[in-house]
Amino acid sequence: MGETPSGHPGVTKPSKPRVLVDATKWSAKSKQSAIVEFPPKEYEDIAYACWRCKKPSIYTAEDQRHAFEVRKAYIWQRRVLCAACWRERLRIERAIGKARASWKANRKVLKNDRRFLRNWLALLERARTYGSRPDTAGIAMLARLLAFGAR
Repeated sequence: MGETPSGHPGVTKPSKPRVLVDATKWSAKSKQSAIVEFPPKEYEDIAYACWRCKKPSIYTAEDQRHAFEVRKAYIWQRRVLCAACWRERLRIERAIGKARASWKANRKVLKNDRRFLRNWLALLERARTYGSRPDTAGIAMLARLLAFGAR
């Protein structure tokens, strides 16, 4: 019995469905990229280690097709967070958005709510550990309110 592509006698690797590239569906910015002159014919799975937890992950060909052709992400964008870390980053960013909306609507009351201020500050600091751009102005404002008390 000969050895097959899986490396084991008599066992074949399941074939993956081909995920064809349709560069006409890319974003306008992607279409201006040099890659558009010679676009790949198919998306291929890309292995990477999560930037945050270091867990091995795969940016699947189908995920790439969805990102570039449906969501219109820039073609050179790559994954750096695994699915679990990405979900947590999104959860944190949604919570930060809710805190900002509450602040905008109820600033006079919330500037005296130390629990709210501490929770919002913790969210901003935690977001940085997931690769979000730091909100240094927000962090400074909250730290100042917590350090000196509301006036």
